[in-house]
Parts: sequence; C-alpha cells; structure tokens
Amino acid sequence: MAYTTDPKYYDRQISARQKTIKKLTDASYDTNKRGYVVDGSVYSDAELTAKVESLTKEITQLEADKKKYGEYGPNVGEGATSNEAGTQFQQLFDAAQSIQVTDFDSAVQSVQAWKAVEQFVKKNKNIRVVADRTALVQGERGRTVERTVPIVVDPAKDSSFKEFISNGLKSSIETATQKTEEGTVKAETVVKGKGAAATRSVQKTVIDQSELTRRQGLVDQAVAGKTVIAPATSPTQGTTPAVAGGKTFPASDMRRSPRMFEEATKNIVPPKPRTPGGGGAGGGKGDGKVPPVVLPSNWEAKFREMFPANAWLLDIDASKYPDLQKVLQEGVINRAWETTEGQTRFSAQLDNTTFFKELKTNNIVRDIKAAVGDLGFDSVPFNAFLTTAMNMGWKGETLKQEAYKEAFRTDDNGVYVNPTAVERVKKSTPYLSIANIGTDFFSQVTDKTIAGVLTGGMTKDDVVRQQRELAKTKYGHLSNLIDQGFSMADLASQFQSRAATLLEVDPSTIDMSQAKFETAYNYGEEGKKRMMTTGEWDRLLRTDKQFNWDQTQNAKRAAQQLVNKIGKAFERVI
Repeated sequence: MAYTTDPKYYDRQISARQKTIKKLTDASYDTNKRGYVVDGSVYSDAELTAKVESLTKEITQLEADKKKYGEYGPNVGEGATSNEAGTQFQQLFDAAQSIQVTDFDSAVQSVQAWKAVEQFVKKNKNIRVVADRTALVQGERGRTVERTVPIVVDPAKDSSFKEFISNGLKSSIETATQKTEEGTVKAETVVKGKGAAATRSVQKTVIDQSELTRRQGLVDQAVAGKTVIAPATSPTQGTTPAVAGGKTFPASDMRRSPRMFEEATKNIVPPKPRTPGGGGAGGGKGDGKVPPVVLPSNWEAKFREMFPANAWLLDIDASKYPDLQKVLQEGVINRAWETTEGQTRFSAQLDNTTFFKELKTNNIVRDIKAAVGDLGFDSVPFNAFLTTAMNMGWKGETLKQEAYKEAFRTDDNGVYVNPTAVERVKKSTPYLSIANIGTDFFSQVTDKTIAGVLTGGMTKDDVVRQQRELAKTKYGHLSNLIDQGFSMADLASQFQSRAATLLEVDPSTIDMSQAKFETAYNYGEEGKKRMMTTGEWDRLLRTDKQFNWDQTQNAKRAAQQLVNKIGKAFERVI
C-alpha cells in the first residue's frame, strides 16, 4: 500500500500559528483578570508581545523549512534524512547483505550479522531510515498520483524492511545449519531389500564429533546473538579454524566498524574444484595421460554461454542445493554441450538433483495457478521465479502478489518480460474489477494503478478514494452526494433508465459518460451546475436531434395522437 503524504505539512502549522497570533492581537483587556484572556490563558502586555514574537519567529522558520525540505516536510522527498540510529541501522543492514557465504565460518558470521540487525531494531525505538517507497503525492492539476520518492521510515514498522530482515535471518540460519554437517557428517544411501521391494534411505554417520559439536555451539551462539567469528582464510577440516585477527568480537562492535564483514570475507579462497581423476590442474596421481580439464575461473559465464536456457539455475542458492551446483560445474568441465549424448546425460543429472526433485513434488505451480490463474508465463524467467518462490517460502496472499509482480516485470528498456502473462491478466476478473471502479466514476484507472493493487502496493479502497476525488474535481456540484458514497454511475442511473425507455434501446448501450448524456447531471452554466429534473431530461431527449427520438415508436405514437386531437378539434376523422 502506498504511503499517504500531506501536501500541506507546513501550511497547516503556519496557519495554526497565524490564527493564534490573530487571537492574541484581537484580544481585549480583562480588568477583572488583569490581563488579556486567550484560549483560557491570561497574558500581561509583555507576555502577549513575547508570545506574538515567538510565534512570528516560528512561522519564519517554518517558511524557511518549507523552502528547504519541500511542501511535504522533512520526512518526504530529497531533503529527507536519517537520524543517527537510522545511519547505524543502514550500516548494519548493508553489512549483513554484503557477506558472501562460502563456508561454515562465513555462514555463522551471516547469522550473527542478521541477528545484530534484528536486535538493533528491537532495542532502538526511534530509528529513521530514508528509503525509496511508493507514495501518493500531488501531481499536475492538483491530482493525487503515485510516485517513488525518498521517505523516512521506521524499519520496525516498514513491511519491506521487516520482511527482508526476517527472511535474511531465516535463510542464514538454514545455511549455517547445513554448513555445520559439511566435512563432519557423512551421508550414505542405504538400500534394503531387492528388486521392486527395495527401499532407500539416507543414513548419516558422524565422522568428526568434536568439530560437529564445536560448530553446533557456534551456530547456537550466533542465533542467540552472543558472538561473531570471522571466517578463516584457509579452514582445515576437523580442526578449529583460525580467527581473522586472532580474536572474536561482540555484536556491539559492528556498530563501530560495519565494514569488518567485507574485510573479513574478501580474502576467502574458494575451494579448488574437484576434477575427474582426483587430481588438480596437473592431473591425478600420475598415469602419464593428458591432464583433465579444470573448472575455469569464469565457469558461470561459460555456462550462461553454452546453456542459455538453463542460465537461471545459476541464481539458485548453492548452499541449499550443493548437488545442483556440482552438476552445473561438471557440465562445464565435461563440455556437456558439445554432444547430444553429453546434453542428455547433463539433463538426466539435473533431474536427479534435490532441487528438481523438490520442484516436482512442490505444489508451488498449482498454488500460483490457484491464486492468479494460468497466465502463461514465459518458461525461462518463470523457472527463475519458481526458484525464488520456493526459496522464500511464499504462500497465500504474498505468493499472489509476487506472481503479479513477476507478470508485470519489465526489462531495462521498460518492455514486459512476460507479455503473454500481461495480456491474460488484463482479461482476468481481478484486473477488470479494478478497472470497473474507474468506469463507475466515468473515468479510467491506469494500468500502473491496477498493477499496484494486484501487487499489494495499494488497495481497491485506495482506488475508489482516488476516483471519488477525481469525480469531485470534475463535478464539484455533486461533491456532497459523492462523499455520501454514490458513484457517478449511481447518480446517472435514473437518467439512463429514462433515456432507454424514451429512445427504445437497451440501457447497457447508453454510456452516460458521453458528452451528449452528461448534460443530465451536469446541467447549467459554469458555477451554477446542477442535475436536471425528470421533466427537463425528457424534453431534452425529445427535442435534441442528436438523440433521434423522432424515429422511435414513442414519437410516432405521440405524433399520431396529436393528429387525432387536431382532427377532433375540427370535427373530422383522418
């Protein structure tokens, strides 16, 4: 929902002070109370003068602030600024996002970073952060429009920040839990029975209990927000990793040095890729053959080049689906794209990963169709969207809003990424029901506004309110009725029904917003507009040539009746 701004932020304050000054200067001396009585307070001559001077200075300052910050005040627009707590929050927030999780230590550090953000928001009650948000502002001709503007928000109340922090902490804890078992727990598939009766299960065996216990303790500490460990530059399995700088540091230190996260992670050396044969760049244990192909440093770019239809797989959380990451890397190492056999094998390997197994069993596609219908998303971007939806755990209304956001997503040139989905949305009941709000007020709701409602940026009530204000601007003489809840369609319905009867047409074919019908509810000269009476409307329909009443059976019967009356008057029958 868009933020509602006050275009008279300063004007209201200035006006209030001007009214008080007028009361003070107009006040009469009360001899009984020996002073000037204003709003229940008694002022002496000196106090009265001082109060007027004080208010005058406040007005001068408010006028200066209005020029400095703009009509919406210091909390909206380019002049909006964060307070000290807001700056500290932003540093913590940015630091948490900057951590690249590559191993257990950096995963724990990510948990502590997000935990520190959460704790900071809980402990500080006055955090003011400047963020770009959709707001209702005054546009051209005094109309209220949506714009993305800098606004001072409270992270504890702002839905975007709250969701981001919650998801960040949840995701980091899940990743750290997974990293805890890497190198300390061995997972094996156990097969029991034979043939069709065979069953498979995963059996885990602890191979380094002391390291597993140590890691679990660190994760628990991080979740509790007690300590943070810096990632080791070359962690060794089964031993306690070295701590950067030879120390640990408490969460509170992050406020003083938020960049330590980037400094602590920038020198991490990623593990060398395993290659066929078990060796490194120089081959295996030495068999005299040509050394195997090593995973290139730019393997992701190579993958995008050779597997463009599968490039979206690179955006999947590697820490959550490590087997998928391994298959992608092996696809590059084995140059799977060069042969049909290689591509078939690569496709089979993908289908066997935990991600694709989860995708097949997950009800996310069914849930999306239940929420927004079959919009016919383009396959590649939609697969990426499905991945995000699964990783974020979107459900219900959130899933519906995110699906609509995906439908309306555009590229850098403003072109819809899912044009088919957009066209189907525009024909859907939810879209048309919002568009019909404009029709009811003889106006039009923009595609952007409708998209805003469907994606959760605003509500249908917001659209109704906007349309009411637009209608009142155009038909000021009907403002009272519009404020009572009538739409323009409601007010024009009686005229529409009467016109349909006299003109002998279906009421649905009469568009009361058209100029020739508008006279019914917008009658008279400017400044004296009113609604027509039933008699006035009937006469207009019969006499104005543009309505073609003379061609109706009503007109012909009326003409015949007139002729009969004339004939009787002369005592002859026609």
